[in-house]
Amino acid sequence: QYERKTGGKRFPAASIVRKQTNLEEQQNYLIFGLRQLEEGIDPSAFEMRFGITLEKAFCKPLERLLRQKAIHFQPNGNLVINRELAFVSNQIFVEFI
Repeated sequence: QYERKTGGKRFPAASIVRKQTNLEEQQNYLIFGLRQLEEGIDPSAFEMRFGITLEKAFCKPLERLLRQKAIHFQPNGNLVINRELAFVSNQIFVEFI
């Protein structure tokens, strides 16, 4: 359909595609996982997927955000955002980039 509409002469707006780096994949996994306010991130699933612990991959931002109580570990071990700070979640996510 795209080719028909453009007569096959125009290229998509994003014609250059690059593979994400491992760090970018980890950051995206963390950010999208933390958006799930109830479930959050399972640290063991993170480690199985990336071969590194969550704590090792994001040591400094984790320490800082845990100390600020912006994030916390649930009794089941999952990492979640403090619900009271969900409205500023993007500011929290920036810490991991």
